[in-house]
Amino acid sequence: MIQNQLADKNLDCIATLIIFFGSFVFYYLGCIELLDAGFYEKINIAFDLDQAHYFYSVGKDMSSSSPLLIKHPFIYLYHYIVIILKSVGFSEGVAVILISKFFHSSSLVVSYFIFRCMDRSVLESSFLTFGLAGTSTYISTGLVLDVYSLSILWIAMIFLIVCQATYKNHEFSVWFRAAISVMAIGTTTYLIILVSFMELSLSKREDRNLINSLGNSVIYKQFFRIFSLGILLFFIVYFQMLYDVIQDPVGILKRVFWTVNRPGEKEGVLQVLSVFSIFSIVSPIISTIALPEGILMIDLRVMSFSFSGWCAVGMLLVSIFLKCQKNQNFVILLFCLTWLIINILFHTVYQYRGSLFLYCGHFILAVWILFVTQIDIEKIRFGWQKYFYKLLDKTIIYILPFIIWTNNIYLYKNIMVLM
Repeated sequence: MIQNQLADKNLDCIATLIIFFGSFVFYYLGCIELLDAGFYEKINIAFDLDQAHYFYSVGKDMSSSSPLLIKHPFIYLYHYIVIILKSVGFSEGVAVILISKFFHSSSLVVSYFIFRCMDRSVLESSFLTFGLAGTSTYISTGLVLDVYSLSILWIAMIFLIVCQATYKNHEFSVWFRAAISVMAIGTTTYLIILVSFMELSLSKREDRNLINSLGNSVIYKQFFRIFSLGILLFFIVYFQMLYDVIQDPVGILKRVFWTVNRPGEKEGVLQVLSVFSIFSIVSPIISTIALPEGILMIDLRVMSFSFSGWCAVGMLLVSIFLKCQKNQNFVILLFCLTWLIINILFHTVYQYRGSLFLYCGHFILAVWILFVTQIDIEKIRFGWQKYFYKLLDKTIIYILPFIIWTNNIYLYKNIMVLM
């Protein structure tokens, strides 16, 4: 037994090293090519993302005049890593890329351990992580660098915390969870919803009842830890402009309102659902949008796929239909589904000029888990059904990732030739 556990740990170590460095090198080389071409000096040319602002916020020294970023208040903290990297000889642009690639690749490593936590073998978890790395969302966050390239790690950590508590009966320390929560919210304030949902899920796990969990003092103590740590970091980042914040709280509230309430026409819920549940994984034929600013932007908006894309979509639809009926990971499935529904409802209101794909970094892991969760074949009565479910599961694990990569390499190539 002990020898088997040691062997699994060794295999986990090998698998995670391959995942991390394989992803890091693959996307790093693409980013360096884009950096040399001046891609990161542009805005809105891919998925309405603002990579130039991201490089400026993380790369430049903003200590003397840090404007309050409502959506990403702690983004300036990453600049301290840039300072360290620059001190050892890296340029500012390369330093930002290195940070982004570390977070991007680390999120895949965390995802691997989520699959392991869900009773997938080393080989199965490796293939599922390989498939996740090739989704259209991971390709976009790997090349079109933005805050999503950072927040994707904190989101994966939150999912791992829930999985460990649910399936391994292991809870991380309250201060570790608080630190993860603060950095998630500080990187993207919208993630306060996911953090609250995580803590509520952990509390409900003990109380077995939602009402009781809301009355449990433990959850409020944890929220207080998160608030205290968040306030401390806020003072560190914004101490020089704190007086202005106190002087004009109404102005701050107005900025929060207009940050969320974007003007213009809104896409319907069906389009939001299509982009979030399908385009986030399988890239359709790219659309070119002429923006009012005179910019030609690529985006994923139309339900039109190549042959390999339609094959992947068909497999995903069959998978989700069957696995909703027979699933042995109901808790994490419900967690993922709830998080996806929250995003769909939120972004039917919070969206701008039809650009929806850029938000997929917030929930790509949840969508992927929904499609690849394991079927509970022990509850199936008929032998032919067991054989069918096993075959489907193996197909999802070992074939779907290659179909996704075959289809989505088209997206990778189109991003690389934008300049």
